[in-house]
Amino acid sequence: MVFLPIVERELRVAARLPATYHARVQTASVGFLFGGAFWILVAGFFGFSTTGGRQAFEMLASLAFLYCAFGGLAATADSLSGEKREGTLGFLFLTNLRGYDVVLGKLLACSLRLTYGMIAAIPILSIPVMQGGIRGSEVFGKALVLLNTLFFSSSLGLLASAFSRRRNRAVGAAVVMLLLFWLGLPALAHLSGYTGLPPVVTKLLTVFALGNPSLAASWSAGSVTSSFWFSLLATHCVGWLFLLTASWILPRAWQDRSMGSGASRWRDAWSRWVHGPPKSRARRRARLLNLSPFLWLASRRRFKPVPPLAGILLLVGFLIWLWRYDRAVFGNIETAFFVGLLTHTVLRFSVAAQAVEPIAMNRREGTLELLLCTPLSVADIVHGQWLALRRQYLGPLAAVLLIDIVLLYLTAGGVLPDDLRRTVFMVGLGQMVMLVTDTIAIGWVGMWMAISSKRVNQAAGGTVARILFLPGVLFLVWNVAGNLLAIGSRVPFNPGLFMNYGAWLCIGLLTDMAFSFQSRRQLLGSFRALAASQYESEKRPGRRWWSRT
Repeated sequence: MVFLPIVERELRVAARLPATYHARVQTASVGFLFGGAFWILVAGFFGFSTTGGRQAFEMLASLAFLYCAFGGLAATADSLSGEKREGTLGFLFLTNLRGYDVVLGKLLACSLRLTYGMIAAIPILSIPVMQGGIRGSEVFGKALVLLNTLFFSSSLGLLASAFSRRRNRAVGAAVVMLLLFWLGLPALAHLSGYTGLPPVVTKLLTVFALGNPSLAASWSAGSVTSSFWFSLLATHCVGWLFLLTASWILPRAWQDRSMGSGASRWRDAWSRWVHGPPKSRARRRARLLNLSPFLWLASRRRFKPVPPLAGILLLVGFLIWLWRYDRAVFGNIETAFFVGLLTHTVLRFSVAAQAVEPIAMNRREGTLELLLCTPLSVADIVHGQWLALRRQYLGPLAAVLLIDIVLLYLTAGGVLPDDLRRTVFMVGLGQMVMLVTDTIAIGWVGMWMAISSKRVNQAAGGTVARILFLPGVLFLVWNVAGNLLAIGSRVPFNPGLFMNYGAWLCIGLLTDMAFSFQSRRQLLGSFRALAASQYESEKRPGRRWWSRT
């Protein structure tokens, strides 16, 4: 038998696919465009100096790190769990294949294009070297960190997918683990002075942190510290540990096993706890059906709103604990910015996932087509989905806004100059407004993408790209255009913080309004036709090219 037959097959298939080569060209082209935009942007602030070259290099490296961390996770988090749901994983284990054959084959199949694209984009990181301030060895160190991050995130996604059967559980567990290694471990190491951890434990937390290799390197001095290699090796070994665990658990987790009396009692107890006792379940079902049948279909689990609220309560508990030890931390702008960025980003991504999943999964299972055969109208289904989203996220949204108000009061009420206090208040208020408008737009766009996309990952990714990434790209284009005009006319382009933030706020609000109205119109007008289009083999006319990407 051929060693690693699935890996060999995936390599042969990938060598014949045009998409394998297109991925390299597309990633390199996007990296080149962003690299040129960052270079022009920093040239307007720092000129053609070594400081500008370093700033452009750091911006490109940060963008590539996010691409590797979340791209590998998105590609592999539902790979094995999807095979379990479709019932095709068992056929592989009827042969002589082992667990590591399937896991390594999935790793290669899902991450090969990402790896090719990253390798093609690495030379773009070396462009700022010509401007000065960046050594070639530093580019080499960043490339090692990026490729290792892509391997780590892909392995983590496979591990979460091997343990789970449902997509949202696999993706959620993978994201939580990634945030733990990326942000949690450095935060624990930073708070070691408050927790009283031994220095050895603090050092281990720093070594196993995912982002530590890029921080520990000192390539600019012509040498590199030993902590860089230790951390790079540690995270790489953890990635292989994820793969070994997934290879061991996969042959034991895919099949349905007969349950004994004890296991059956535990399963019934868990079902009663999740869905409620029969009488309360019947009362709850009647109450939700009176409001909307689709609301009951999307909210049958009574504790579905609990995880977002639990996450907010954990954050509040951590902030209260930190308040006891160091109250001066809450007067810093950096603390308010970091907490706001973390909570807003997690809430937006969570709303995007839940806006897509009920419609997409019911469409795949055929339940949505059965609903359309009833007297329910499309407006009733959309209204039920909005009620489900409101039931799950209205409380967390209000809690996040309340945290923002408290942090804004503590920050703006501190010892700050009047102009800086007005700036902090303006930025904080704008962030809260954008969170509300983004949440509404994500709901409409997520429902439209769920009914118009073939895959759940494609629908969620399209929603995030339109609402969260596109405004940032448009804002970057506005700044790049201003800097190009300034370079040509030799007049400095310095719009100031108020004008920059006002432009970003206007772009975000206009983008939310445009996509909300367009998605609502298309959703109510083409819902029935698109719900049955999953059985059509031919391509739908008029489909945009970015929906096929």
